[in-house]
Amino acid sequence: MKILATFDGSWFSESILPQLETLCALPGTEIVLVSVAEMPHGQLRDDASLKPARPAIAGATRTIIESPPAEYAETKEQAVERRRAELNDYLHGIADRLPQGVPYRLSPLFRDDAAAAIIK
Repeated sequence: MKILATFDGSWFSESILPQLETLCALPGTEIVLVSVAEMPHGQLRDDASLKPARPAIAGATRTIIESPPAEYAETKEQAVERRRAELNDYLHGIADRLPQGVPYRLSPLFRDDAAAAIIK
């Protein structure tokens, strides 16, 4: 029997663990531990040297200043890999709290709609 258990990092989601321990005693039980996260994006480098332009002064000529291309402190791929590692670490921590010898599978998912991801 496969049992799907979803976790979101809250104490409420983890309160199912005692019931999972009871269900693990059934023969042929496999636990699927699922956690869903939003797809992360890259993070722009925080640059304090960029200041907003001053308002135009009457009679002054306008100067167009080209801003440098955005620099990323973390690309999208790096953000996805970091978040995947965080989810795996969290789910491994949950798995460590299951009884020894119970087969389990980790399933970190990235979706904007957690309910749809769990159903799929």
